[in-house]
Amino acid sequence: MRLRSSGHWEFIVKRKAVLATPLYLTFDTEAEADEYVRKLEVLLDKGIVPAEFKKDPNAAKTIAELIRKYLAAQSAAESDLTWLKSLWLKLGSVRL
Repeated sequence: MRLRSSGHWEFIVKRKAVLATPLYLTFDTEAEADEYVRKLEVLLDKGIVPAEFKKDPNAAKTIAELIRKYLAAQSAAESDLTWLKSLWLKLGSVRL
């Protein structure tokens, strides 16, 4: 736990057995952080990873993948397609 220059508290939670990567959590107050992390650690000690921290293997990894998934799920106006194509060409390879 550390107090950031922004005035927020940062916690880093590591559990190699259940988490693929450490969790970096930020809170407004130390008390809020202590309470949340205490509850989180109880779950992690039991081998339970809350859904918001699970990695989705089907999640988009680049902007191009995100645009492709969006277009597969939504119909877009012609003006949006022009903008999305430009975004894809310029930033498609950027990792999320």
